[in-house]
Amino acid sequence: MIKKACLQEGVTVDAVGADARIPVAEPEAVPPAYDLVFAKTRCALEAMCLGCAVVLCDFAGVGPMVPAERFDELRPMNFGGGVLIQPLKPEILRREIARYNPDDAAAVCVRARAEAGLQMAVAQWERLYEAVITEFRGSTTDRHSEHRASADYFRRWSCEVASAGSTRKSTNSGAFHRWARRSPSSHGTRCRIGHDANPEAKTGWLMRHSLLASP
Repeated sequence: MIKKACLQEGVTVDAVGADARIPVAEPEAVPPAYDLVFAKTRCALEAMCLGCAVVLCDFAGVGPMVPAERFDELRPMNFGGGVLIQPLKPEILRREIARYNPDDAAAVCVRARAEAGLQMAVAQWERLYEAVITEFRGSTTDRHSEHRASADYFRRWSCEVASAGSTRKSTNSGAFHRWARRSPSSHGTRCRIGHDANPEAKTGWLMRHSLLASP
């Protein structure tokens, strides 16, 4: 669909990546040679930082070309699935391609570099950790009540999964029933887990029994 839309607009289009069977060792070196990139989420953000205009797009659907005026709206949604709400059709892609504006792409690049750089990300994480630590220090905790509440949650969750597993062959509950079995010589919360067990099921099993065993 993308190739068809680009050809109709007289735009030369190339595809790279594993899905296109054209892997590249240094993908960050590819976008600067192009004016327009079709991508989503992190790939879209990286292309913006490199100065490309970006049409948010994937097999799921099409989003807008990211303009400077909508950057604040689209950024919290990670330029991802939540904005790919239009069908993947040539006419919709052509409409977005027609909005290409190199000056606006440059403005988006400035915003993306200012807000998505490593220093900014580190500062945001530091503020988040400080806020969580401060909140925890000022709170009172009842470990027993918290553990019992968590155990109740996992008990309800495992029952729901087990119920769903009666109609689906591949679920977390299936991993519970087939793979999470007590070893005859085990003590406490140690389990023998099959190598093919779903990692989420394994984690849920261990956490649930650990919490239930808490005094």
